[in-house]
Amino acid sequence: MTVISDIIHNPQVIEKLAKKLKSSCGAGGHVEGKQISIQGSHTATVKKILEKEGFSVKVK
Repeated sequence: MTVISDIIHNPQVIEKLAKKLKSSCGAGGHVEGKQISIQGSHTATVKKILEKEGFSVKVK
């Protein structure tokens, strides 16, 4: 599971971002509050997309 947490944005933007991430990773997932979960290990892909979208990324 790849988890993106502490997203500082409104729910509509988070839903749109989740859809883009799921599509790019070819995986399912869901949004829960300010957290997006993507099924599988997609850290590199998610990091690349988030940085391109202007987000600061910290990998744990």
